[in-house]
Amino acid sequence: MLKEQAKLVSFFVKLTDQLLLVASFLLAFFLRQGPMQAYFLMEPLGPLSSYLWILLISLPLLFVLFSYFGIYESMRIKTYRQILGELLKPAAIVFFLTGSLVFIFRAENMSRSLVGLYFAVGFSLLLAEKFSLRALQKAVRRRGYNYRNILIVGTGKKAREFARLVELHRGWGLKVLGFIRHPAEENLLIKAGHILGSIDEFSRVLDDNVVDEVLITLPPEAFSDIQGFIYCCEEVGVKVNVATDFLSTLLTRATLGEIAGRPLLIFRPPHHDVLRLFLKRLADFSLSLVGLILLWPLFLLLALVIKATSRGPVFFRQTRCGRNGRLFTFYKFRSMVADAEARRSEVEALNEMSAPVFKVGNDPRVTQVGRFLRKFSLDELPQLWNVLKGEMSLVGPRPPTPEEVKDYQRWQRRRLSMKPGLTCLWQISGRNEVDFEEWMRLDLQYIDSWSLWLDFKILISTIPAVLLARGSS
Repeated sequence: MLKEQAKLVSFFVKLTDQLLLVASFLLAFFLRQGPMQAYFLMEPLGPLSSYLWILLISLPLLFVLFSYFGIYESMRIKTYRQILGELLKPAAIVFFLTGSLVFIFRAENMSRSLVGLYFAVGFSLLLAEKFSLRALQKAVRRRGYNYRNILIVGTGKKAREFARLVELHRGWGLKVLGFIRHPAEENLLIKAGHILGSIDEFSRVLDDNVVDEVLITLPPEAFSDIQGFIYCCEEVGVKVNVATDFLSTLLTRATLGEIAGRPLLIFRPPHHDVLRLFLKRLADFSLSLVGLILLWPLFLLLALVIKATSRGPVFFRQTRCGRNGRLFTFYKFRSMVADAEARRSEVEALNEMSAPVFKVGNDPRVTQVGRFLRKFSLDELPQLWNVLKGEMSLVGPRPPTPEEVKDYQRWQRRRLSMKPGLTCLWQISGRNEVDFEEWMRLDLQYIDSWSLWLDFKILISTIPAVLLARGSS
């Protein structure tokens, strides 16, 4: 019953958000066409229908991003600051994308002031709505309503930690009814009045008390007993939560899955999220396609300059390692002499990076045009084709060569678990000024804390890093 109520509430919240965004757009159009136009002497807008494309783009995109950033998840344990962050991130992403379209295409029926006003009004109304809902929840719970009673199976450290968290955060709307003692933990300290029974009395405790959920926090040696508790709860329709940290992992996250109807407990790295990876791929494809279309005159100009100033092909091709070691052909504008690979032995002693990476600051094989290309990362532009094909991403660890990977230590191979990219933390942290160990640490830091928001921040930070040529050689 509670689950169905939660679904109904979630549906109305999502519907309200969409209606508020439509109302925000109409209000922004009215303000821009009326008071703002008169006060700031701005040019008049066209008919309302000319700007509906803004809604057609923003409504579905915001809905997907709101779901991804957790806005529609339960607000029981969220602070106002968390709600603000969850709302601000998707709003900033969509505002940036929409504003970019306005800037790129510069059509008459595109108004930057209208877009800015729409997002300002929409963000304000949505924030007021979320804060009001959170305040209403807290007020209701202070009066003793909307609480969920939880029965904890286990009396160990994890059980006591959870109970302590619930006690400290009354705004979560949770109450611990008590504990079920397991023989493996019978000597651990829990107040006698909080022990509602032993494992043999579990069914009776469920029947004699109002239990909304059961939390199982048993140690690994009691794993075989979990199935019995789940069956018992299933009989009476009570939700069961199983603490999966009985298998200690540092980074992987446990989720449930299935193959042909057989349930699986899956431990996956933080960046293995189907929805987030799909959105990342969608952004990679869209932005790389736009980039290739807009930059083709620059591509042609650079190709002519390279061809006119040195012998050899325009593009440099090399085999690199992609996600999980997949090999692909990597493209760059050629910045060295045509026989650079054959002459590598001449400059081996000049290597400025620790093994296995090879980098020379003032490499004599680099052409004059190549130095300019490298300084402003223009030689990397052809990799937009690799991004479009799905071999690379806009943001990710730089792709290594197979020879480099052979010399990796085992912990360094984890950087291959994510698709390589055009830019990453290393790119905005000084590039060649960063030694190999720090480079690897930055890549793993990116992988372990990856999010779409982090990608967005790295892309924005890459612009000044490239224009100022920080760390280039």
